[in-house]
Amino acid sequence: VMGRKQFETVGRPLPGRPNIIVTRQEGYRAEGVLVCKTVREALDKAQQIARIEGAEEVMIIGGGDIYAQVMPLADRLYISHVDLAPHGDVYFPAISVTDWAVIDLPEVQPHPKDEATYRVKVYERRKA
Repeated sequence: VMGRKQFETVGRPLPGRPNIIVTRQEGYRAEGVLVCKTVREALDKAQQIARIEGAEEVMIIGGGDIYAQVMPLADRLYISHVDLAPHGDVYFPAISVTDWAVIDLPEVQPHPKDEATYRVKVYERRKA
């Protein structure tokens, strides 16, 4: 699941998985994707597809408004911590250590063309 602006930044559907786009734009269409008007509609559609395909998780890949809407519903986060400080106008919401625990630090092999080093952390929501 991703927002329209995120999809247009990527420029194409991501291969090997259903792509669900959230947009308020009436009549928006793009080849190879499903279009939903709300995050709730997109999540319902994604969960329906996940059940049919036997997938265990639904992934949200941005942008900022989509992340903000989904964070209260998320159980797990896969976060890439990139060793750069790029200028931008959209940021991932803060991750509170009181709400989230790091459960995995998968090893990442950098690609020779990577401009910066990075680490991936998997967070799980702490039980209340």
